[in-house]
Amino acid sequence: SSKCFRGAGLAVMNSDLSDGKNNVEIIFKSSPLGSQSHGFDAQNSFSLFAFGERLLVHTGQRDIHGSDHHKNWMHHTKSTNCITVNGESQLRNNAAALGEVALFKTSDVFDYVVGEAAKAYEGKLRRFTRRILFAKPDVVVIYDTVVANEASTFQYHLHAETEMVIDGRRMQ
Repeated sequence: SSKCFRGAGLAVMNSDLSDGKNNVEIIFKSSPLGSQSHGFDAQNSFSLFAFGERLLVHTGQRDIHGSDHHKNWMHHTKSTNCITVNGESQLRNNAAALGEVALFKTSDVFDYVVGEAAKAYEGKLRRFTRRILFAKPDVVVIYDTVVANEASTFQYHLHAETEMVIDGRRMQ
């Protein structure tokens, strides 16, 4: 039910492909092809779908190729579920914005993917390793290791179709 397409840099993890209403799916990107053309999602970004609903999604809708929205939102790291460094995007629409699926393991009870995407940040990072453990069917753990070349701030972007509310320590 899960598969890694290393040449494209995509890992797709599923709990139950036979029934979309019972499936949890994670789509992870860390591509050796960069982030050009239609492969504009940021390296080490992910989307999460569960039980027939889109929970964490990449955002924006392409209006016209080359429009302000297309260039400055769709190709910006902040439009995906990923991190920005000092508010800055990974390289945009660029073959040099490299990622790599470094490890992928799958079984009936868990999937595990590791991506490395420091090269996509044009020298700002020495390391951006994202690990995703999917304990099927309903536990997802994301663990990031980020090492910058100088003191930096990191912004973790998450996008949902409905407003997220934090209630104490739980997000709803």
